[in-house]
Amino acid sequence: MMNRLLHIIYPTRCCACNAFIDNNQVFCDSCKKDIKNIKGKVCKVCFNHKEHCNCRKTPKWYRRCLAPFEYSGAVKNAALGLKRLPRTDVASFAAEHIAKEMGKRFSTYDFDYIVPVPLHFFDKAKRGYNQSMLLAKALSDITGIKVNSRVLYKKRRRRPQHMLKGKERAANVKGAYKVRKGIPDSRVLLIDDIITGGSTVNECAKMLRLAGAREVYVCSFAKTM
Repeated sequence: MMNRLLHIIYPTRCCACNAFIDNNQVFCDSCKKDIKNIKGKVCKVCFNHKEHCNCRKTPKWYRRCLAPFEYSGAVKNAALGLKRLPRTDVASFAAEHIAKEMGKRFSTYDFDYIVPVPLHFFDKAKRGYNQSMLLAKALSDITGIKVNSRVLYKKRRRRPQHMLKGKERAANVKGAYKVRKGIPDSRVLLIDDIITGGSTVNECAKMLRLAGAREVYVCSFAKTM
């Protein structure tokens, strides 16, 4: 009765288009049709389609990468919305699908930590939360892997990655992330909300490896393909 009353007072809206939906949904029926899973042959490391693999040109500090959805359409709107509102239902939806992909592509949940890509202090204070942390906590609830948000921090504020191209992205994040605490001989799952060119997660993976991580794997809600 209370849930029905709350739904009437605070109706649930689609995370992509803001349409009214049932309280057990995340996307409306129309937006569900606009969700694009990543399909086809992809590189196991950078997770780009084979013809766009850039691993030889830009060596990776992480071992594997994955994302369940293409960064387009309804998922793009939902991912951008997660930067504006801390919707735990969206984070849970993303984590559920990330966990499924992990089971298929990594074949293991055997990690010591989930590490969210950090926000700069001022950005987190302004927003009130870190969307990657929401994803990390939701994924931890599913997999049982501990979240470690203390190992990395963002030292410098930089221009948003989506505003830049190619080499600019790598230069933009260089030196932006630092290690607060070492994690020797550990297997780490690094998580971000969106992967565009991959420079952010590669720089964070580099810092984690320098902090002592034996292996770093990368996951995100959505990826540009």
